[in-house]
Amino acid sequence: MSGLRWAAALLLTAAGFCAGDARRQRLATRRRALEETAGLLARLRQEIGYRRADLGPLYRTLAAEYGPASALGRAMGRADGFGQMAPPAPLAAEEAACFAECFAALGRADAGQECARLDYYLARFQSFLDRVREEEARSASIDRRLGLAAGAVLLFVCLIIVVAVSLTEERKGSVRDLIYASPAAWKYIIFGIMTLVVIVFGAYGIGYDQSQFIYNQF
Repeated sequence: MSGLRWAAALLLTAAGFCAGDARRQRLATRRRALEETAGLLARLRQEIGYRRADLGPLYRTLAAEYGPASALGRAMGRADGFGQMAPPAPLAAEEAACFAECFAALGRADAGQECARLDYYLARFQSFLDRVREEEARSASIDRRLGLAAGAVLLFVCLIIVVAVSLTEERKGSVRDLIYASPAAWKYIIFGIMTLVVIVFGAYGIGYDQSQFIYNQF
């Protein structure tokens, strides 16, 4: 076997290591979105409770402060007011539902009731934030070990495939020629499996998170 094939197989171990790291990055993005949301609720509580600020101008001011660099800023930039805001994409389903419930009814009560509502939702988002921080701390080492183990399994499978292909080429010639010379049904099966592998690992590989696509249409 060529050294290039061995090098390609060994790189899978590093890929497994990166798989755990990718999950930690998603947790960090989600934590920042929760921190931004909690900060926004605290700011609204202050503005409504002490200054009785009008929500329209306040929304435009806060949207400019957060800006498109943050997940919350992008969500605010796509809406015209608090009631039309879609939850930031990194939030989990429960957190996104709480976000939508909180901001959909904002501005429909007097200042005292609004402050009570904001205190309630601020406590909920603080609990979400504490939970994510604990999960992020646990994943700092666990995810990397799990990713390394996954890379070792992939390495073993890849080595088996490489050895099988090399032995076949030594005894029967080119594997490509053998595939083309096989019956049509086998060719379709082999090419179908190869296409499926490319689709699965290309579109739904490391970093894929289905929950991120729920609110992307907004």
